[in-house]
Formats: sequence, structure tokens, C-alpha cells
Amino acid sequence: MSGGNLDLPEHFAAGLKPKSVREKYYFARGPQLVNRVVDITSTVDAKMAAIRACRTMILHMIGGVNDSFAEKKLKIPSLAGDQNTAVDSFVKLAFRERDAAVGRRHGLQYAEEFHYIGPDGTLESSLGRTAVPL
Repeated sequence: MSGGNLDLPEHFAAGLKPKSVREKYYFARGPQLVNRVVDITSTVDAKMAAIRACRTMILHMIGGVNDSFAEKKLKIPSLAGDQNTAVDSFVKLAFRERDAAVGRRHGLQYAEEFHYIGPDGTLESSLGRTAVPL
């Protein structure tokens, strides 16, 4: 549910109250500030299974990689075989190994990096210094 009173009027008409997200985790890539690292060692197998379940997306990604390498007159044998082998290989190469590399940077087996934005209490804290009892 959106936090603004004009965002989804049909929700308010149904009696729902605004609700804002107080904590945001942005998957950190590129120049984003990494200020939160999450140890995913205990859940990495479930994550890989969930990624493998997105077969259409993964097969599309594999097709793009295969096309890119074919333009260079190269191929990755494990991605050129049957779909199951290609999906398993791609998930291992593209996701599991990346999560392992991130983990190594932080002294963990597997990890993910995030740009975390939490609740901003600075305004309330500043105003609170001027508050008086009712």
C-alpha cells in the first residue's frame, strides 16, 4: 500500500490506511554505496533454486550470452548443451560464483551487498528537543 493519501484512492475507499515502507534494500551494483552486507550462506541453495525456477528469464540470458560469444567465434560448452545443463551451469557461473566472490570480500562464504536506506529519525529527533508535555 502506498503511503500518500492520493496514491491509490480505491484503497482508501475500501477503508485501508496509508502504509509507507520504512526500510529499503537496493541491490548494490556499480557506483551505489554499499552500506549493508547480508550473509546468505544458509539460504544460498534456496536462492539458486528460485533463480533456476525462472527458466524463461534464465534461458533468455543464456541465449544472449551464447549470441555474444558466437559473434566472437567462441562458445561456452556448458551453455550450448541441453537446457537443464545450461540453466544449472549459468546459475552457478553467473549467480553462485558472484555471491561467493562478494562473500570472500567480507569474510563470509556467500553474501549480498545492498544500499540500505532506513528510517530517518533526524527530523523527529531535532523537533523532539523542543517538545513540551501536553
